[in-house]
Amino acid sequence: MWTYDLAREQAPSLDHLRLICDLSLESGYNAIGFYLEHRFAYPSAPWAHGKGCVTPEMVRTLQEEYRTLQIVPFINLLGHFEGFLYTETGMALSELPFKGMQACPSRPDFVALAHRLVDDTLNVFDSSIIHIGGDETQHLGTCPACAARVAEFEKRIGVDGKARLFAEHFAPLIDRVVDGGRRPAIWGTCCTPTPRRCR
Repeated sequence: MWTYDLAREQAPSLDHLRLICDLSLESGYNAIGFYLEHRFAYPSAPWAHGKGCVTPEMVRTLQEEYRTLQIVPFINLLGHFEGFLYTETGMALSELPFKGMQACPSRPDFVALAHRLVDDTLNVFDSSIIHIGGDETQHLGTCPACAARVAEFEKRIGVDGKARLFAEHFAPLIDRVVDGGRRPAIWGTCCTPTPRRCR
């Protein structure tokens, strides 16, 4: 599988995506990753995607036309969330106000949004794999709420507090993907303790 980066304000037409799918099959691939960030029209976040994004209808059309090519969504549910954060609606979800590219896992409204984005993805993509991000979370534990949770984890249970914060954010998202009948994928920054179903 190779990955096509649709983030950073890419605005591919359906015909352009067909060319990419054709090239994938001609090159011997049976899967392509669509790296989406905020450039997918998630029904749960209509305020984030902007003009020219990939729509659910485009994905469904491609899946119908390219039945031998698996289209694997790469979504972001913590780091690389800046396309959401730099909007009027999304700015309150940031770990660091007015800078950075990471959402705050201690904000219930962000956590709820992350779960809705997984549901949106499961409802649109047929792929057996759902990639939920997890990379570049270097600001984790920075805001006062997250810093307090990190300190509490380290004091109470003697573990790497940032690793525990990461795991507590992603474990329920991993479970949601598994409960949806799919296989979760995450970047190599996944850390201990191992989420319940990530074994």
